[in-house]
Amino acid sequence: MRKKVLLSGQGKVQSALNVQRVAIDAIDGKIMKLLLQRFQCVKRVGKIKRVAELPIVNKQRENEIIRAKLRQSKMNPKFVRSLYRLIFQEAYRLQKSR
Repeated sequence: MRKKVLLSGQGKVQSALNVQRVAIDAIDGKIMKLLLQRFQCVKRVGKIKRVAELPIVNKQRENEIIRAKLRQSKMNPKFVRSLYRLIFQEAYRLQKSR
């Protein structure tokens, strides 16, 4: 009898996990769409910088963004910095491409 109780409990756990995983998948899809939109803007910024003969990398702007995100976020600061460094790395790569 104990096994049946555990199995039915495990079924509820699996069901609850599945619900959360579906929610996570939906959020991940939104994150990817937003990153795509951000990178489309980044490409336009790159074109403007090339025409104006401005440098692609702007450490001052990068630091301003990170400071602002750290103030806005309740997430781990190390994670926020790492995340934005990755985003900037891809942004610079896209801005350099024509």
